Amino acid sequence: MHPKWHGILLLSTAVAIFAGVDALTKFLRADYAALQMLFIAMGFSLIPVTLQGLWTQGRELFPLRRRGLMALQVILGAGSQLLVYWSLKTLPLALFSVIVFTAPLFLILFSWLLLGEKIGPRRAAAVALGFLGVVLATLPELQGVGTADLNLAALAALAAAVTYALVLITSNRMEDEGTGTQGFYNTLGHVALLWPVLFLEWQPVAGGDWGWFAALGILSGTGWVMTVHAYRIAAASLLASYEYLYLVWAGIFGYLFFGELLGLAFWLAALLIVGSGLYLARREHIETAALHRAGELRSKAGKKKDGDAGTGA
Repeated sequence: MHPKWHGILLLSTAVAIFAGVDALTKFLRADYAALQMLFIAMGFSLIPVTLQGLWTQGRELFPLRRRGLMALQVILGAGSQLLVYWSLKTLPLALFSVIVFTAPLFLILFSWLLLGEKIGPRRAAAVALGFLGVVLATLPELQGVGTADLNLAALAALAAAVTYALVLITSNRMEDEGTGTQGFYNTLGHVALLWPVLFLEWQPVAGGDWGWFAALGILSGTGWVMTVHAYRIAAASLLASYEYLYLVWAGIFGYLFFGELLGLAFWLAALLIVGSGLYLARREHIETAALHRAGELRSKAGKKKDGDAGTGA
């Protein structure tokens, strides 16, 4: 199979897995606390994440150079995941998906604020439209189902998107660490970080639920492995649009398993967020291609100059 189609297949499958994981999380949250769920899920996630790291990096999986940044990434990641688990208990699955998909928009904003990257007027307009979509999705008057708990959960989901964008920023600063190394220590760090506070919310797990927890963790880790591999073999600009299949799966699972039906405001919000995200991905592709072409032209010009100098000599 051509790498392009292989990458699309992998990512599309991973996106469906992530939507299923979130549906399972929502199901289990009816009986278990977020801290306990995240600890158990991350423990099971270590299995596929570690295997993927050993397969791609071997012994190079374990050396860690940027310990401080990794510690920060673990703290931010654990905070983001806890907010996700907490908000899923209350929010409709599809509405949750729209809100957390603002993470790429926050990533653009933080890249400007923290990394000094330039944002042109068209990118700024796309980010603004994406945030407008969130407002439309969460306004109780438009949804017709607003409650104090729902609004608080929506804010928690938005905070999860913010902290996840910060995780991506820290990951960008750790380019010299292998992807497997980051995944391994991130997952292991979650387990280590949550271990001391488990006594606050631990409750006995019903025998049959251990299977659900194992599925939750292993599927989460497997989805991450598939996503990493997809982005290794296919261009990010090509794959970006397929990330939004998550919204479709979230709507389907929300309807099938929880009887969730959302109105016109939700779909308008989804359209704005998806449109802004796709535009930003397209701009990134155009700018990257332009830089690549400029580099090739400079290289050719340099070679021609060297050749002319050699001929003149």
